[in-house]
Amino acid sequence: MDMGDVDNLDFSVKAAYKCLMGEMSVVDEDLFVKFWSLKTLPSAQFMAWRVLCNVIPTKDNLSRRGRTLMSDRCPLCGVEEESVRHLFFECRIS
Repeated sequence: MDMGDVDNLDFSVKAAYKCLMGEMSVVDEDLFVKFWSLKTLPSAQFMAWRVLCNVIPTKDNLSRRGRTLMSDRCPLCGVEEESVRHLFFECRIS
């Protein structure tokens, strides 16, 4: 990304998805300012922020923090490891 394009960045769901999937890194702190200035419900905005920062207490995050779990599988589908990516984008049930 050219640094000249940084001023033209706008927050979008597509950009947030690409950041979460590791396809794009956040280069511009202004992107976060734009995110927090969106006209949405604060609770929805906070949840989206937690998803983007991968701080939802999913089984993979709890395990990484040293918690012992009986299973790392998604409680909804039982197929994949429970992670933010799986729960919000890949699980066929959620």
